[in-house]
Amino acid sequence: MGTNARVGFKDLHFALLSDETDGSFTYETPEKISGAMTGTVTPGVNWANLYTDDSITETAQSMGVVEISLDVADLDPTSYALLMGTEVNADGAVIDNTSDKKPYGALGFRSERADGTYEYVWLLKGKFGVPEDSYSTKSESIEFQSQTIAGRFVARSDGKWRARVVEGTEAAATDVIDTWFDDVYDAETAAA
Repeated sequence: MGTNARVGFKDLHFALLSDETDGSFTYETPEKISGAMTGTVTPGVNWANLYTDDSITETAQSMGVVEISLDVADLDPTSYALLMGTEVNADGAVIDNTSDKKPYGALGFRSERADGTYEYVWLLKGKFGVPEDSYSTKSESIEFQSQTIAGRFVARSDGKWRARVVEGTEAAATDVIDTWFDDVYDAETAAA
């Protein structure tokens, strides 16, 4: 059997984490963020080694911060306001303020695999920094410029940091995949 490499990236969603109390998590309805181009998820794993008698006798790891980097064609004002904790005013303008509080939320997306199935992912708790913008004048050949946005995700208070399912596997429930972006996936309530 060959590998089933990832060949696509689409359907970015962000859902505000509106409440995290006593192991209970409440998310708002996920909002789609258009224009997904690339995404990189880099889990921060911290390793420690115990040396005794001139060799390693134990090794242990702990989960650290998960770094996220997204390239999007363009963050529309509504998506920008959602991620940055600001609002679009009556004139359609977004005013950034140093006192804006970036909200925690969950990031969802799916990635097509070589056989045409998808891997579905929710990163459960994180926030984004102000996007990086670059601008370039037009010349004889047009060069598209995207936006890069970086975020940091952490484990929730219950220790969970990611939920994912691969379509086409025996364990993948069709109803879970069909409703993946309706709500942030929660194993405790989904199986009920």
